[in-house]
Amino acid sequence: MYYKRGDLKNYALYMSKMSEAKDSLYARKKKYNMSELQSNINSSLSIKDLLDTITSASMGILIIILLCIMVFSLMLHRTRKRLIAVHNRLKAEKQSLEQAKTQIKSLKKESAKKSDRIERLNNDIMVASQSSEANARCGKELYLHIKNGGTTVTWTKQDYELCMAYCKIEFAETMAEIERCYG
Repeated sequence: MYYKRGDLKNYALYMSKMSEAKDSLYARKKKYNMSELQSNINSSLSIKDLLDTITSASMGILIIILLCIMVFSLMLHRTRKRLIAVHNRLKAEKQSLEQAKTQIKSLKKESAKKSDRIERLNNDIMVASQSSEANARCGKELYLHIKNGGTTVTWTKQDYELCMAYCKIEFAETMAEIERCYG
């Protein structure tokens, strides 16, 4: 009746009660010695009753075994679902770690390129500062040459530019004051 309605929980309870009843019956029967059992079987039970009892007990045992198999398969199915979910989560984490590794590699390459560029710029700055110091020295020498009464006949265009650049730097304050006064 429970089985037909789909109430497997009550059916399993019913079957376990039946199994317990049969186990107690078996225990009671076991208490008799073999001669009493043989006489009881011959006198009270016929072979048909014995076969019916054995058949119903074996059916009960089979039903219990089938219920155990169903419960076990349900547990396996749930465990499999959980394992698949964990596997998918680990796979996603692995992919994100691989992406992070590639980003780190690209950042390292980019950083190396930038440090090379910074080093080149520092070298360029050093060369430019050395060049500007040399230009300032040359401009000062040309200015002193004119100041000491020298001529500009042999000067090139670059010589004039160096001398003017030196004068702009050397006399910047004086020029600023002249411009203020003029204004």
